[in-house]
Amino acid sequence: VVTDQPLSKNFSFLADYDPLLNDYALRAELTAYSDPNTSLIKSRQLGELLAKSTAAHAGMDCTEGTFDATIGLLRRQKLIPNDVNSHFDLIRLYGNEANHEHLRDAKAALRSLIVAHSVAIWFQANVRDDSSFSALPFKPPPKPTDATAELENEILFLRDEAARMQL
Repeated sequence: VVTDQPLSKNFSFLADYDPLLNDYALRAELTAYSDPNTSLIKSRQLGELLAKSTAAHAGMDCTEGTFDATIGLLRRQKLIPNDVNSHFDLIRLYGNEANHEHLRDAKAALRSLIVAHSVAIWFQANVRDDSSFSALPFKPPPKPTDATAELENEILFLRDEAARMQL
């Protein structure tokens, strides 16, 4: 289990339950634009751990089952509402596509994070039975800035400095 990990901006409320949930969420957020493939896989791991934790709270052992099998069991036992079932499926399918077909789509990564956030809120309020929980709205991770112009100016400055020093 990860310790002393920075907290996710959107999923930090899960860290006290299982720091690994925070770790998966944080890594999915940090890579959403720079490496959407990794983000989708991390979101899938987050979703699968939330599904297995939901099953564990209901007294079921899903440690050996697939994500799809766990979702199906939760659905058949009526432990998840239809929207959570759909969200789990979306996270699973995007994660599978990232893993097996090398999907690298930042929009898909962001969508997966948004629905994972909805599932995490549902999990906190319903599975953990936290009636005092009040979720903040999802905040998309910041897009990376393009430092090309700044770096080009720095290179020109350093070239000028080097040329002056050689005189």
